[in-house]
Order: sequence, then structure tokens, then C-alpha cells
Amino acid sequence: MSRGGQQTLSFRFYDSSTNQEIELTRDNLVFWTIESSGLATASYLKVTDATGANAFKSATLTIPTSYTASSCKVKVTFTYSNKTYSYTYNISLSSLTAAISPIQNNTAVTLYGYYNYGYTTTNNLVALAKAALVKALITDATVDHVSLDTGSRTNCYIQQTSGASSAYYTYTITGTSIGTASFTGTVYTNKGNYPITFSATVTPISTTYEAQYPEPVAYGNTYRYYVQVPANSSYYYVVGTPNQTTIPTDFSQRGKTVYYANTTSTNLYPLTDSNFVNGQCTLWIVTKNSSDNRLYYGQLTVYQKNYNINYNGVAGETVQFAQSDFTDFMNEVAEARGDASKTKSYPYVTFDYVTFSLPTTAQGTLYYGGTAMSTSNSSGAFNRNTKVTNLDSVTFVPNAKTTAKTITLNFTLHATRYSSSSTSRGTTVSYSGTVVVNLVREDIKYTVSQGDSVRFDESDFLNYLRSTKGYTSNYTIDYVTFDQSAVSAVNEGSLYTYYNGYNYGGSVKTTDKFYYSATASQNALSDVAFLASRYAKTGETVYIPFTIYARYGTTGTGTRQLTGTVAIKIGQTMNFIDVKTTDYFYNSVKWAVGKNITNGTSSTTFSPYKSCTRAEIVTFLWRAAGSPEPTITRNPFRDVNAVTHSSYYKAILWASQKGITSGTSATAFSPDQVCTRAQIVTFLYRYAGQPSGYYSNPFKDVGATSEASYYKAVLWAVGKGITTGTSATTFSPYASCNRAEAVTFLYRYTNGL
Repeated sequence: MSRGGQQTLSFRFYDSSTNQEIELTRDNLVFWTIESSGLATASYLKVTDATGANAFKSATLTIPTSYTASSCKVKVTFTYSNKTYSYTYNISLSSLTAAISPIQNNTAVTLYGYYNYGYTTTNNLVALAKAALVKALITDATVDHVSLDTGSRTNCYIQQTSGASSAYYTYTITGTSIGTASFTGTVYTNKGNYPITFSATVTPISTTYEAQYPEPVAYGNTYRYYVQVPANSSYYYVVGTPNQTTIPTDFSQRGKTVYYANTTSTNLYPLTDSNFVNGQCTLWIVTKNSSDNRLYYGQLTVYQKNYNINYNGVAGETVQFAQSDFTDFMNEVAEARGDASKTKSYPYVTFDYVTFSLPTTAQGTLYYGGTAMSTSNSSGAFNRNTKVTNLDSVTFVPNAKTTAKTITLNFTLHATRYSSSSTSRGTTVSYSGTVVVNLVREDIKYTVSQGDSVRFDESDFLNYLRSTKGYTSNYTIDYVTFDQSAVSAVNEGSLYTYYNGYNYGGSVKTTDKFYYSATASQNALSDVAFLASRYAKTGETVYIPFTIYARYGTTGTGTRQLTGTVAIKIGQTMNFIDVKTTDYFYNSVKWAVGKNITNGTSSTTFSPYKSCTRAEIVTFLWRAAGSPEPTITRNPFRDVNAVTHSSYYKAILWASQKGITSGTSATAFSPDQVCTRAQIVTFLYRYAGQPSGYYSNPFKDVGATSEASYYKAVLWAVGKGITTGTSATTFSPYASCNRAEAVTFLYRYTNGL
């Protein structure tokens, strides 16, 4: 309880056998006594003379404000049935307490000790004292004013500003140290005077700091980034933890290291690579201003200066590394670490080799000379111990299903440092680095020629939804929205609500909704079309982000959101001088070019009668199948290399995996060998799953025994109308397959013609 206050003490006495409360009388010799020295029982303890069960079982204790002890004891004793009982109350004592609003260090704040003066402010001492009295159960006292003890107090200084004889009792408090300030005073009331202790949190002054970009300093095989003392500051110390988003509650210097302006750079607060998130780290710091000597606080942003090697890529497609990029990395880091002179004289470093950390399966696959990186230690394996000396032979294929925007690949570059011209043998140095692959999503792909249009297929969006982890076949599309804000209408094209070659709707806005199952008043997803600009560049890709609003089942509103990107490649136009509208293969060529299965041999020629190689045929088939990622990484063919044959490497691995072709031998594919008519229909037949069925044989040059390896394939192709032979009775199985025939066979098979 508080000094100057009162507290009622009481007890109950029961018969344990009946659980009934027992009445006490004076005959029971009930005695209440104060056992602490300095407090007379008769003066400060009043027994309640009630009647009935509560008689003599309570007493009111009053503690004078002048009593300085921290506690007191009250004892009650009574006799019942010739047995004496007693109980002692231990009571902790304190002065009145109250807290004023937080104050900033070295900034004077006015306090008001008179009832009607400054009463509307949060620092009116009378209002605070009244609340403290009520809390101490002193409810009948009327506060007249509050006076403070002046001078130096804990973490603050109190000064009276109203004059000693003034009746307004105004003061100023100035926080001198960060932490909790406390000061004392007296509350004057009609019931007497009460000591009171006030407290306040002393905080630094809020401010902002300029961002820092420290140079990385080598620390073993890692780097440190030292935080400099901000401008116009004498020192700083760090509060909270790196990247803490909430304002710290403890700004005190206690237990923290102080970094001064004259501190050696490498003895300042250090950050490591792990402290940076997306290249930056935020710190809460307290600084002392060198001009006004006040303490300030705020967030300091530190940006990580790095020497990352950056590449752009597409999920599922090959990213080519370059030796020159790693050489530049070596020179920049060596100069920053002092291993090499910026004037290109001594000391200098020379490149030796690079070792890579193994990417995760979710990230993708790293290749060196066509060999996939693995944990294998067998001869010829590419693993973390492999010394890569030619980075031009390194490629990376991001996982086709990744949703990451960036992929980081760690490496260590090993070099030799030569310190002077007299040094015949250099010393080995190593630099840790990161390759950052920035990915562009290509979740749904289309190809369109300049000035032409392509209509979106609603099934592509549904397939994308159901192929995404977490979305089962029970999910359907409610509607889709598109964002073409980054697309140039002049240089790339525009997305329209519908386009039929003659008429088109409005340009698609981000707020437009396109429904999978549209009613008459709704925009249909199947009507959305992209019209490529006549000025769009062939080979470039237009990216349009979309959001699918999915629902579970076929009714209700879509609540789950799935984002993706439509990739529209600007393909070659059908302006080939060697392909006429009357040619049997015209529609086939137009389809193949539109689907990006093949381009022309030049901007104006398709070369329809040019023979196709085995690699070209397999690549056409692979692209027609949607360019699927091969699930095997082992390459059985010695004449196919991931780097030198990157344009068809995946296609051949996929075809081998699917059993479409096993090569011309166990270790050779013969990619540049001309593909025969028999081989292409065999490839198609195997791709179709080698369907059974009876078909008549009209050809004299295709025998069931002599041509057994492709006999069924030829009959199937003829029976399905994929080919009619070179005449009514000949198929010419060993004749070369030209480009026109290849795309025509594919076109007829794919479209069921």
C-alpha cells in the first residue's frame, strides 16, 4: 500500500466439522496490534466493531506519509475453546508513483504542478497525482498542487521555472541520459501531504541517416562490411538486431559497443553476407551529434556492394556462362582486396580455375562440357571438386517448374598472385562469388507473326492451374486478369478483349475480368487475343503477367490466386518467296512457323526442298510436343554435346528417353546425317505410342520382312493419312525427307488431318 493511504485487513474463522463461520466476541480476546516500530496501534489501527459473524474480524490500517520504512506487520490474535490462534499480515509500503510522457534527451519539457494550469496537457502533475491517489485507494483527498525536488535526479535535471514564490508551480525536466528518469515531489491535499515519485522514459531524438555503401573487406574466404560513423556524429552504437522492423524499446548504451569517429575502419560494427536481404541490411542506431551533443536514433540502410555475375534466363532454357565474366570478377575482387594493383602493374593475379557448389534439384542443373554436375566421384564426373578452367563450356538450365525470380549459384575462383617482378612463384588466392540468374517466367507460350494475331486458349490456363502444386483436378477457373502495362503498343503489340481479323474489342485493362465459363454479359477468356505490332522485332518475346482466380469445384467465386506469365514470341512472317499458297505444304509451313517449330532458312526463304538432318527432325518433333524437359541427364551419345549442340541437345535426350530413337548405334546419334522418309514416320509412330491396327500395304518397296524395322510405322502413317507415298505403289523409304515433307507429316499428325 502507499504511504498516506489506508487498507482494510480481515479474516474468516470456520468450524472445519460443519464448515460454518464462527462468531467472535470480546470474550474471545480478539487483539489487533501493529508490530512494526514507529506506528502506535491506537493511532493507526482501528478495529471494526461489527455485529454477527464479522465482528472484530477486520481492522483499518492507516500509514502516515512521514513513515519511511518499506514495510510493516500487523498481527491478530484470538482465543476460541481455550486455544489461541494468530495471523500476521506482511504489508509492503511505497510512495505514490506516476509516469509522465516519454521525453527526448537534452530537450527541456514543461511540467505543470497547479490544478488549473496546463491541465489539458499530458504532463500535468496534478492530474497524474490524482490518478496515483485513487490507485492507492486514497479517494477522499483533493489535490491542491504538486511541488518537485529540483536539481540533478536520476537520468534527468529538474528546474523550477515559475519562481519560488509563484503559485503556479511550473518546472522543466531535461533528460540527461538514455533510459528511465525518476524524480520526486510532494502532493499537497486537504487530507495531508503525500510523497510521490515520477518516472519518464528518456529517448533519443528521431532522425534519418544517409544510406551507406561500404566496400567489402576480405575476412578469410568471406567478406565484412564495416558501418561508418554517420556524418556530424561523434559516435554510434547499434540497438536491436539487424533487419529488425519494429522500433527498439531499449535505447540505452548499457552493454553495447560504442564506435567512435576516430575508430579504425576495420574496428567498426561489421556486417557479413548473411546480414543482407536482397542486397541490403537495416540497422537501428543511436548517434551523438557532434554539434549539439544530443543523442539521435533512426534506421540506417546499408547496401551490399557485390561482384555478382548476373545472367538473364528463362525457366527450362539454357543459360550460357562466359569466361570473360569470371575474369572480370577476379580482377575487380582482387583490386578491392589489394591483391592486384589498379594501375595494372605489380601485384597482379592470374586465373587458375573455378569450383562450383552443387545446385539443388529445385534450382536446376549445371553442365560442364555437356556433363551434368552431380555428387558422383567417378572418372569424368563433374562435381564440387572439378577444376573448371573454361567457363565458356559451362551452362545452367533452371528447373522448368521453378517459381523463383532469381537463382544464386555459389562458386570459388582460384588464382595466383604475383607480388613483384622478383617473384618467380606466386601465391594461391581464392575468391568466393555468386552467379545470379534472373529468371523470366514463360508459363504459357504463344508465337505470332508481325501484324498477325493469336487468340488465347482457355485450356492452356486450366492446364497451367492444374499442373501447379497445390491445385488438384477439382479446381476450376472462375476468371483471369491481365496486366499489359509494361507492353509497348507501338513496338510490341496489344492485348484485346476479342479480335477476329476485322473487328476487335477494347484494349485489355488490369481491372477487366475474363471468365472461363462466361455468361452473355461477361468477357470470355477464349476471346482474348494479342495483336502483334507491324514494328515488332522477330525473335523478341512479349511478356504479359496474369492472375488466375481459382475456385474449388465449378460454382462460387474464385478466391485462390495463382500468378503466371504469358510469353508471346514474335515469330517469322509468312513472306517466303519459295512457299506459295497453292503449294500442298503451305498450311503446314504456316502452322510450323506459327508454333515456333521451325523458322525459315532466311528472312524470305523456307527452303522446302532442302533435306532435313536427324537432329532437325527430332527437334521439330520435340517442339511440336511442347519442348518438354528431359527427365534423364545421362547422355549415351558421344557425338552430341550440351554446349556445341545446345540447339538440339535436349530434343535428342528427350527422344532417347521416350524411345523415339535409340541412335544409329549404342554410342552415336549421327545428328548431321540426312533423315530418311522411313526414319521420320518411325519417329512419329513411336511418339504416338506405336498404336496397333490393321492397315493395308500399297507399296512394293516396303516389305514386312526386308523392312521390318519400319514396316508397321509406314503402314500406320499411310492409314492415318499422314503420307500417301511418293507414288501410288512406292513409299521411297530411303529417300531423304525434305523440310516441306517434315512439317507436313507433323502438321497432319498433330492436327489429325
